[in-house]
Amino acid sequence: MVASQSNSAPSITVFGATGLQGGSVITHLLSSDKPYKIRAVTRDPSKPNAKALESKGIDVVKADLGNDADVQKVVSGQDYVFLVTNFWEAGEEAEIAQGNRVIDAAHQAGVKKIFFSSLENASKISDGKFTGVRHFVSKDEIIQRARAKGVPVVGVQAAMYDENFLGQLAPRKQDDGSFAYTLPIKGEAIFSMIHLGRDYGAFVRGAIENNVEAGTDIHACGDQLSVNDLVEIISKATGKTVKLNAIDPSSFQQMAGEDLTQMMQYIEEFGYYGGKDLGASRKILPDGYQPHTWEQFVKEADWSKILA
Repeated sequence: MVASQSNSAPSITVFGATGLQGGSVITHLLSSDKPYKIRAVTRDPSKPNAKALESKGIDVVKADLGNDADVQKVVSGQDYVFLVTNFWEAGEEAEIAQGNRVIDAAHQAGVKKIFFSSLENASKISDGKFTGVRHFVSKDEIIQRARAKGVPVVGVQAAMYDENFLGQLAPRKQDDGSFAYTLPIKGEAIFSMIHLGRDYGAFVRGAIENNVEAGTDIHACGDQLSVNDLVEIISKATGKTVKLNAIDPSSFQQMAGEDLTQMMQYIEEFGYYGGKDLGASRKILPDGYQPHTWEQFVKEADWSKILA
């Protein structure tokens, strides 16, 4: 699979090209039966991941999201832009500034449509009850500002990453030899999940090829299941005892901070997507494409170090 070199092929700039989201977008564009000229944006084109993209005919370019000239250069002459911003790395204020900078530059450059990795506004959905889920709110602020200015933006909202349950949210070994996810949430609460690296790009490709209207929000979700089912599936697949250790929010906040604590509380009460129907988003996926379930992800993942 290689990118098109034809000037007649639609052109797209992909930010975060060597990360999970941008990388997934590129993978799915390359697998399409439609041609794409792809410009991959990275901070370090010398990295092996960037070199691998170059070998597939992709134009790999260096750019800093904080630099106006860099951003203007990489979106110039493009039909589409895929944008992902990083709250956890940049912080809320810088993330919003970066997102606004790219969107404004793309709009000024005449980009037909921008696909932005956005999230629901937990504060609005909860009517101000959960104002601390800042990594949701910041992305919503970016996309709502763009839409208010008439910028053609589609939001592609990633569900909770399956990969995080092997990393940041990995289970910890207990004194009795079992393993537990320590979370401020009841076992009956429903998680919306996605195998991000594998499946996210399918939703972006689907949004492009189905010409999804600007102003639409796509819910990139592969599976929905209870926390109880999540841990039971791991136990069955690995032969290890994995359980939920439900703790009170104040104790969890001391460990993980306000943002993640309120996110869990918000999910338990309102759902990750605020109760929105996900059916329309599934319909735009490429013909025959099925996102991974949590069970499929668990069976394919390497748990050997985590459950040791």
